[in-house]
Parts: sequence; C-alpha cells; structure tokens
Amino acid sequence: MPRRRRTERSSNTISPRPRRRRRTRTQLRRRVAKENYPFLLFRRSERSKLPRDLTPRQAARELSRRWDSASPSVKQRFRNKAKRLRRKYVREKRTLRRLRNLRRVRARRRKRYEPKRPQSAFFLFALRERPRIRRENPELSLREMGVELGRRWWDLPASERRWYRNRAARNRSKFRRNLCL
Repeated sequence: MPRRRRTERSSNTISPRPRRRRRTRTQLRRRVAKENYPFLLFRRSERSKLPRDLTPRQAARELSRRWDSASPSVKQRFRNKAKRLRRKYVREKRTLRRLRNLRRVRARRRKRYEPKRPQSAFFLFALRERPRIRRENPELSLREMGVELGRRWWDLPASERRWYRNRAARNRSKFRRNLCL
C-alpha cells in the first residue's frame, strides 16, 4: 500500500499522493494507436544503421536477415520490451474505454436532469398549426408539411408573429432561471 503524506495544515489530516495529470482522449488515441512487436522494435532500432541508398525492399530483406541471425539474447531483449509495451498498450486501451464510457454516462446524467431547451417562436407556431394542416391535407409528406408550415409562418401578420416571439422569449428566460438553480 502506498504511503501517504501528511499535509502542513493539520497533523491529523492525511492527503493521498498527488495524482498524475490525466491525458485527454485524443492524446490517448494517438498513443494507443499501435501495438509493438519484437521485430518492429528491432527494425526501428536497426533502420538507422543501414546504408541510405538501399531501396525499401532491400532494407526489409537486410533487416529480416539481421533478425534471423541475431543472438537469442538480443531477440529476448526486444521480446521483453515488446511485452512491457504490450502491458502499457492494454492499460491505456482500458483507460480509453473507461473514459469513453464515463463520457457517455455523464452526458446521459446531465441530459436527464437538465431542463429541456425552450422552443423557438416558429416551433410554438408549428405545434399549434400542424394538426390543422394535417386535418386539411392528410396526404402531405413531412417535407411538404414543413414547406407549408414555413409558408404559413411568413404569411402570418406581424402582430401574431410577435405574440409567438414574446412567448418564446418568456420560455427562454424561464429556462435560464431553471438552469441557474
């Protein structure tokens, strides 16, 4: 069990060790991108030692030949390094998965307790007008219904449109008050 430090404030209070800064999801995704295998690690370390004038195919052949002729101790060193990196990879992958799940859960929780956003003036108008249009033209598609609602909204006298806008403004202020509670 890790030792805990005493803080300066009080002799009775024990605070946990300072936490390491968490990485963001994009940082993790960038780092967790690939798994490392012993040969890939060997290739990465040996590539700089090859002559520059080799074609990629020749370089690959030469590196394969060197890997095949490498001593078991050299291969073991790269296997151990790959194993270490594999453990780190799995750990970071798990962290990334947890982070994703946590983000989803927080978003759901936030949505559940947040009041719904207020409707705009046009939506308040559409809420009242849609049943009338549906009664008059039951065969209209959703798109045609939207077009008809828009046409009726713009044909509406300014005084009636103002009534809907005032209603929407009242709903917005109520929403803001509820959000601050």
